[in-house]
Amino acid sequence: MKKYLALALTLTLLLCLAACGDEAPSSAAPPPAPSVAPAPAPEPVAESVPEEIIEQEEVPGEAFAGGSFSVMIGTLTLETEWIPFASPHVVDNLFDTSIRAAGDVYYTLTDGKIRQYSLTGGALALTGELNPDIEYDSIWTDDSGVLYASGFLEDFVAFRDGEQIFAYSGPDDVSVHPSGEWGISWFSSSDVQKITIGDGALQTEDMSFPEVNSISHLQIGQDNIFVTGRSVDADEPAVFVYDLSGNLLHTLGNTPFGEDDSLGSVTAIVATQSGFFALDGNMRDIYLWQPDGTFIGTVEDSELFGTDYPWLSSAQLLPDGSILIGISQEREDESATEFIAYRLTGF
Repeated sequence: MKKYLALALTLTLLLCLAACGDEAPSSAAPPPAPSVAPAPAPEPVAESVPEEIIEQEEVPGEAFAGGSFSVMIGTLTLETEWIPFASPHVVDNLFDTSIRAAGDVYYTLTDGKIRQYSLTGGALALTGELNPDIEYDSIWTDDSGVLYASGFLEDFVAFRDGEQIFAYSGPDDVSVHPSGEWGISWFSSSDVQKITIGDGALQTEDMSFPEVNSISHLQIGQDNIFVTGRSVDADEPAVFVYDLSGNLLHTLGNTPFGEDDSLGSVTAIVATQSGFFALDGNMRDIYLWQPDGTFIGTVEDSELFGTDYPWLSSAQLLPDGSILIGISQEREDESATEFIAYRLTGF
C-alpha cells in the first residue's frame, strides 16, 4: 500500500513540474537572434554615360533646327555640322556666350552661368552646373582638361572633373594658354598682366600691346596671342597677331568700313595650318586669312550655320583640327533665343 501511495505522489509531482515548465517568466529576455551577414550590395549596372542627365524644362515655341552645310571659298571647302542640345539651350542674354570642350566634356557659359554637358546619342546632355551662384564672364580649357573661369570682381577659378581646384582673387578677365601654365589678365587697356599659374600662388608680370588703343577681346592659341580692338594708327577695328613673347607678327583688318576685309567686332579667332579663322559678331561673318596674313575672304553666317542675324560668339580649335563654334540665335517665331553649337572642318 505504501508503494502505491509513493508512486502516486511521485507522478503528481512530475506532472506539476511539467506544467510549470510550459510558462516562461514575464521578465525573461527572448533568446538572441542568429547573426546574419548583410546581403552584398548589387553590382552597379554599366551606363553609357556615367554622369546623371539633368532634364530641362522645354520652352514653348519652335526650336532651332540646324543641319550640315558646305561652302567653297578659294581652294578651301568649309563644312559644318550642327551639334544639338538634348533640350534647347534657351538664354536671356544674346551676348557673352561661349562653348568649350575638354575631351568628352563640354562646357557652356550663358547668362553668366557655367553648365557641364556630355555628348550622348549625338546631342549635348546637361550633367551639372559649376558654382551656380556666381556670374562669370569667360571660360577656357587647357590640354589636360582643366576648365578656367573669371568674372568681374570674382575670383579666377579652375575646375577639374567638376571639382574646383583653385581660386585666386585679383585678376580681371583671364585668357589662358592651352598648356594651362600661364594666361593674361586684361580689361580694356593695352596694358595687361601676364600671370603664371603655379602651386599656391600666381606670379604676375606687366605686359603691353602698344599697337592697340582699346582691347575688346583677347585669346591665346598654341603659338599666338590674338588681341582684337581698335588700332592706334588708324583707329579702325583690327586683329593683332603676336607671338607668345608679345612681338607683333600681323595686323589683320584695320581698314575703313566698306572694304572687303574691314571688321566690326571680332569675338573669336584661332590659327590653323590654313591660316587665321575669325568670327565677327557685328558683321555676322566668318573671316579667313592665310598664314602670312593675306586676306582670303568672308563667308556669311547663313551659308555655314543656317542662321539669320545671330551673334557669333566663340571658337575653339580642337585637337583633331576642327573648330568648335558657339552662336546665339533668336528663334524664327521669336519665342526665345537659343545658344547653339557647330563643328567646322576644312580650314
